[in-house]
Amino acid sequence: MNPIFESNTNLKSNVGDKQRANELASCANRLVSSSGGFSFKGAMPNARFNLAGTSVASLLLKQRSIRLIANWYPEYKAKRRLYILTFAMLILFIASMYASAPLTGEEERAVDKVRAMQASLWEWLNSPPVRAEAAKWAELTGWDDTDPAQNDPGRSGLIGVEWSEFTTTLGPLAAKQASAGPLWAAHILRWFDKAGVSKGDRVMIYASGSFPGFLASALAAAETRELRVELAVSLGSSTWGANRMEAPWPRMELQLRNSGLLKTRSRYYTPGGRGESGGNYSPLAMAVLEEAAAAAQVPFLKPNGLDEVIKRKTGEIREFRPKLLVIVGGSASVTGGSDDMLPAGLIKPPRGGGMGRGIAKAALDERIPVLHLLNVRELSRQVGLDSSSSSLNRILQAAGLICFFAALVTHRRWGWG
Repeated sequence: MNPIFESNTNLKSNVGDKQRANELASCANRLVSSSGGFSFKGAMPNARFNLAGTSVASLLLKQRSIRLIANWYPEYKAKRRLYILTFAMLILFIASMYASAPLTGEEERAVDKVRAMQASLWEWLNSPPVRAEAAKWAELTGWDDTDPAQNDPGRSGLIGVEWSEFTTTLGPLAAKQASAGPLWAAHILRWFDKAGVSKGDRVMIYASGSFPGFLASALAAAETRELRVELAVSLGSSTWGANRMEAPWPRMELQLRNSGLLKTRSRYYTPGGRGESGGNYSPLAMAVLEEAAAAAQVPFLKPNGLDEVIKRKTGEIREFRPKLLVIVGGSASVTGGSDDMLPAGLIKPPRGGGMGRGIAKAALDERIPVLHLLNVRELSRQVGLDSSSSSLNRILQAAGLICFFAALVTHRRWGWG
């Protein structure tokens, strides 16, 4: 008989035993069942090919294909569970990459606006006139003339110095750097959504100079959504905020307005500090802030004490009737000087107890929600920037561990060769 049509193949030398030969035979028969009359008998170690109606060329191709499949299929079957686990791990990795929702078009515009603000402030802070003024103040006051790049690796232009004449309290540098991230504008827009704030609504922003990063993001978010904004800033700042002698907040705001990146003009400034009236400031600090406010063409109020500030701001809240009150930082009027702490994030009415006697309680009593931007760690946890706080991330981490231990249990040896 022609050896092409009847060949004795010693499968034992290729596959090892009868059981593997049967597996190969079954695999080959399934793969070529459509050939018409082609069968592979592999019950015994010595197997035969029986062919009918198949050309020699077709037979040679099929014989070669069978050999390739016969060598590949048992290896695949042996490691099938490993392939499945690897695929599952890949899916988990892709899911973790997209765990947070992508930015909407509006959010992207707000983030881009903050980036443009930062670029403008950075260029201005490093211009020769401003650097010369910084050197003059360093010589006059004895405070360090810190190079902006030293503590502002992101070149945001929103990081101040460790101390100055109108620095009020201590604040960690890491928190100020984190608050300067442009993505906060997107998260603020999402808080707007939760508060029901839409285009054309009124929003009131009361801020201190402690977190210019949060303030820039809040303004960018509000202007991107085309809200009606009322802004008042208490110019005192904790360390690393808007506390540069050459660049307090009024001068930063003026730079952003002159560059066309900010439309909002502050309604007025207060000195900040003790009682939010500059009670612990030197005459030099008050003179610097008053001069900066005049240059920005914004009234610089000098209240007689904290009660006067609270009364004024509370009246403005009731008169303006904002859809949302945004509080940036922790000036004295927020809780009225009490020891009560205002939680970070969005606070909805009727909650108002245990928040002192300041403007936050006044707004909540008027059923106006409050967005408090202060505690960076807590805010990061709320928006999922802290991976340990994200429910989805915890689920993905648990699933990854399950897959890993399943692989350890089901596979004694590792390797792809």
